[in-house]
Order: sequence, then C-alpha cells, then structure tokens
Amino acid sequence: MRRTEGIAACLLGSTVIIGIVVLIWAWPGEFPGCATNAMKNAQKEAVDQLGDIVKWGLGISVSVCGLYGSLLLRLRSSPGFTLTGNLFAAAIVVCFAWSAYFALIWRQLLVEILSQDCITLIFDPWLKRPFSAFTDFFVAGLALMALMAALLMFSPRPPNLGAGGAA
Repeated sequence: MRRTEGIAACLLGSTVIIGIVVLIWAWPGEFPGCATNAMKNAQKEAVDQLGDIVKWGLGISVSVCGLYGSLLLRLRSSPGFTLTGNLFAAAIVVCFAWSAYFALIWRQLLVEILSQDCITLIFDPWLKRPFSAFTDFFVAGLALMALMAALLMFSPRPPNLGAGGAA
C-alpha cells in the first residue's frame, strides 16, 4: 500500500469513527422544559438566517453525496479513480452524509422549539450541538475534496500502455 493510500484509508476510518463520537455528543435526548415567550423580530430573523444556511448546506451535502457516490459506483461516465481516489471519495461521501444527517436533526429540533414557543432554547447547547456538527462535517468534506484534488493532481501517473501493450 502506497503512502497516499494509507492516508486516505486512515481518513475514511477517521470520518466514520469521529462521526459516531459526534453523534453521541450531539444527540439531543429529551426535549428540555422551558418558559414560553413570544419571538422578537431580531430573533425571528436570526432563526430564518440559520434555517437558510442549513437548507443550502443540506442541499449541497445531498448533491455531493450523490455525485461522489455515483462516481464510486461507476454510474456516471468517468475515467475512474485509483484506490486512493476511491478512498478519498468514500471519505467525502461519509463527511457530507454526516453533515446532511445533522442538518436534518437541527431542523427537526428547531420545529419542536418553534411549535412549543421555547425560543430560549435556540441558543442552548441542546440545539447548538447538531448545528455545530453539521457545519464541522460540511467544512471537513470541503477540505477532503481539496486534499483529494491536490494529492491526485500531483501524484505520479501510472505508465501509459500503448497500442502494443508495452510500456
């Protein structure tokens, strides 16, 4: 196994393990009680902005998972990746899948908060943790995409076999 393949395999394993640890950390558990309050305009605007961020991030995450997943399954016409590229693509899919999952959790919790008029929980760790996990995995997926591009761009190419089959 080459060095880049080892790095890519470690990154893939790390994204799965870290995702499980973050899932345990960010799991919301029971709905905490709170005093009901009316939402002010500034709070409503802040919630709308956060909701837009999550909505766009969710759409991008699902799209990247679909694109890289189809490349891994060879559903799209592509030259195919090396083993390193396949491992990086799998790690990218895992990062963006975690990101999409935490975005959905955050949106579901926000609906609970708004339906109960518990606006004091908007800035509570109960709701902040899934948002932080969504953001962190989204950024990690982008970083892995950049690292994959850099490593594959500058890695030596395998010898090209001509028509006669000799190098």
